[in-house]
Amino acid sequence: MANAISEHILLTGAGFTANFNGFLAEGMWSEIFNHPEIQDRDNIKKMMVMDFDYETLYHKIIKSQSQELISDDDKKAIKKAVYEAYLRLDDLIRNFNIHNFDNLPFAIRKLFGFFAGERDTVGIIFTLNQDLFVERYYDGDKSLCLPGSEIPVIPRPADRQKKDKLSPEDFITLKAKGKIATISVNDLSHRELNYIKLHGSLNWESSDGSNMMVIGLDKQSQISKEPLLDLYFDALMSDS
Repeated sequence: MANAISEHILLTGAGFTANFNGFLAEGMWSEIFNHPEIQDRDNIKKMMVMDFDYETLYHKIIKSQSQELISDDDKKAIKKAVYEAYLRLDDLIRNFNIHNFDNLPFAIRKLFGFFAGERDTVGIIFTLNQDLFVERYYDGDKSLCLPGSEIPVIPRPADRQKKDKLSPEDFITLKAKGKIATISVNDLSHRELNYIKLHGSLNWESSDGSNMMVIGLDKQSQISKEPLLDLYFDALMSDS
C-alpha cells in the first residue's frame, strides 16, 4: 500500500544556497574564468568574455567537433575548472555559519520541518542543486535520505563537523541500469526525509565512472543516460 505524501513539497535551485554564501550563475562564471587552467587558454577566455552563461559555454566547448577551435586539452581544462568551482562553492557553504549564523542547523530543521511530512506521511524535497548544503546542515527529526544512492553520504551534523572537507568515503558511485530498484514517489519511505537531487551531486560519480553533475544545455539527454537521475525525473513528473 502506498504511503501518503505530504501536501507540502519543496523544489530548490541556485537561489536557495545563494543565501548561505553560495553564488549564482554569474559567480560560477567568475570562478571558472579565473581558474588557472582557463587563464592559460586564450581561446576559452575569448569565448567567455563574449558569453556570460557558463552552462552555454560549457556545452559549446564539450560538444565541439573542431580540434582547431577546441582541443581535447581545452575540454579537460573546462571540466576541471567547473568541477573545482563547485568545490569552491562547497568551501563557502562549509564556512558560512562560522562568522554569520551559529545555529544554522536549527534554522534548516525548522524550514525543512514544513516539508518533512508527519510521522506517517512521506516528505520530499526536490533540488536542481549539486552542492552539499543540505547534507551538511540538515539535522531534523527524520534522517536525510537520498533515494537510490543507499548511503546518507555525509553523516548528520551531530556526528561530524560541518566544516570538514570531503573525504574519499563521502563519494559514491551510482548503480548501473538493472542494478537499481525502481523509485516511485508513492513507495518512498515515510520514516526519512527524501532529498531528490535531479541534476546529480558534487560527490556522486556516474555508473560509468565520470563525475555525475548535469551541466550544459542538453540536461534531458544527460539525465536519461544515468539510471538514477532518470528515475528521479520520472518521480518528479509523477508528482507534478
